[in-house]
Amino acid sequence: MGRPVQYGGQAVIEGVMMRGPRESAIAVRLPNGEIEVTRLEINAWARKPIYKLPLLRGFVALVDSLIVGTRALTFSAGRSMGGEEGGEESGETELGFWELALTIGLAFGL
Repeated sequence: MGRPVQYGGQAVIEGVMMRGPRESAIAVRLPNGEIEVTRLEINAWARKPIYKLPLLRGFVALVDSLIVGTRALTFSAGRSMGGEEGGEESGETELGFWELALTIGLAFGL
């Protein structure tokens, strides 16, 4: 048998996000009462061997969790407020690089 797979999750606005090794899924209750489920790929930057070193491993895991969690919260906030009904493929209101960097910087600062 292979290595056990670890899953995790977090609450988001009007829903839940579950994360696996390569993808995350977000289920959000829409204003009309329906539940929308969306799958998002997780970037593989944190799986590089250099980031497995003991001193880097925890920091990289924290930053990766913050990125995935912030994306999930942004998505759920947009969908639960009724934004982008049937619009884009994923319906995601994507944060830009600098917006995400500022958010994570403030999180570390606080």
